[in-house]
Amino acid sequence: MRFTKLITLALFATLFSVNMFFATIVTSTGSGDWSDPTTWDSGLVPSDGDTIVVKSGDLISVDCNCGVYANMRIEIAGTMDFPNGRKINLDATGVVQIEAGGLITGGNGGSKIVIDGVDVWSGNDPDISGPAWLDQSGGPFAGSLPVVLVYFNATPSGSTVELVWETSSEINNDYFTIQRSKDGMSWEDMYAVSGAGNSNGVIEYFEIDTEPLEGLSYYRLKQTDFNGKSEVFGVLPVQRYVSQDQELSVYPNPSNGVDQINIKLTGFVGENVLLVLRDITGKEVYAKMKIVERDNELIGVDLNSELAAGTYLVIASSSNEIYSQKLIVQKSL
Repeated sequence: MRFTKLITLALFATLFSVNMFFATIVTSTGSGDWSDPTTWDSGLVPSDGDTIVVKSGDLISVDCNCGVYANMRIEIAGTMDFPNGRKINLDATGVVQIEAGGLITGGNGGSKIVIDGVDVWSGNDPDISGPAWLDQSGGPFAGSLPVVLVYFNATPSGSTVELVWETSSEINNDYFTIQRSKDGMSWEDMYAVSGAGNSNGVIEYFEIDTEPLEGLSYYRLKQTDFNGKSEVFGVLPVQRYVSQDQELSVYPNPSNGVDQINIKLTGFVGENVLLVLRDITGKEVYAKMKIVERDNELIGVDLNSELAAGTYLVIASSSNEIYSQKLIVQKSL
C-alpha cells in the first residue's frame, strides 16, 4: 500500500522511546579535521546516524582510523582527503555520495573507505570526482544516488507497527521492500512497495505491519533498481508490549485545526501518561504528563494556535506502552 503526501512523525522522549531513523545532518563549517568538533556545525564529532555534508570549497582531512559507523551517509561537495593511511569504516547501510565538483583524494594504499567490511576505495585507487557514489556493493558508480532517503521510522501503535519513509529524489527506482527480523541477522520480506521510478520531488510512503512480533524485533528498508541493484537503509529495533485492554482515540478526527480536540485513554488507570502532538516538521505542538485517574478518561486539548492542514501524530506513552493515532486537519471542515 502506498500513500503520496502522507506524513507522520514519531516521538523521542527521555523516558518513552519510539524507534526511528532520522538523518541528523552535520555540515562542515570550513576546512579542518574529521575528528575536530569545531569542523562541524553541530560542535560534535561525526557519529552513528549522521548525514555528513562536506560543503563546496571545504577540505576535510581524515585524521583517524575510525571504528565502524552505523547508518552514516557522507555527502561530499568539497574535498575529503585520506592522508597517511587513514580510514573511514561504515556498516552495510553506509553510502558515500560525491557531488558534482566534489573530490576524494588519498595519500597511499593504507588509506581506505570500507563499507560492510569491503574496501570500496583505497589510496592506490584514482581520486574520485563527482557525481559518483560508493556503497556496500563497491563503486565508484557514476552519477547521483538512486534514492536519497530523508527518513525511515517504525512506530509501535497498539497491535500494529507503522512504517513510514520519505525520499527527496529517486532515479531508476523499481520498488522498496520492508524486511523484518527477530534477531537482526536473519531477515524476511514483509511488503513490496512500488517506487516512483524517477522523481526529484518529495515522496512519502506508508505501510503497516498488521501482525508484528511481540517483544523486540527489527525492521529495515531495502531499495531495488530496475536493473536489480539494491541498497539497504537502516536497522530499526522496535520493542512492543501488548495489552489488549488499552486504547487511545482522538476526536473530532478529521479536525478543523482550530477547535478543541479530545483524547480518550482507555485502560491506563493509575498510570503516568505522556501525551504529545507533533506537526510535520517535528515541532511539538502540545505536550502534557497526565496521571490517569479513571477509565475512559477524556482529556481536552485547547490548541494555542491554528494548526495548518495536514497529518499530525498524537502519541500516548506510559511506562511500558506506546500508542499513536494520526490526526487529520482539514480546513474545509
